[in-house]
Amino acid sequence: MNIQILGDRVLLTELAQIRESTLTIISDNKGVLTGKAVKIGDTVTKVKEENNVLYKEEDTYPITFEGKKLLVIREYDIIAII
Repeated sequence: MNIQILGDRVLLTELAQIRESTLTIISDNKGVLTGKAVKIGDTVTKVKEENNVLYKEEDTYPITFEGKKLLVIREYDIIAII
């Protein structure tokens, strides 16, 4: 994927469900979703590429790039790394 993310932004792919050991998180009706970090900006400090994260839908900017639905979010708006 040839896209450069700038500053404190993270590029995500949306995941419907993530299973990690005994933790299961499923998208809920309150807008808390799970995603995977695909690319990170140069000032992002905590989130790394390939991290699974929790975020609120209203904090994202949906884009389509090379036919793929992706989301851009600021690192500050990511709720947790899971």
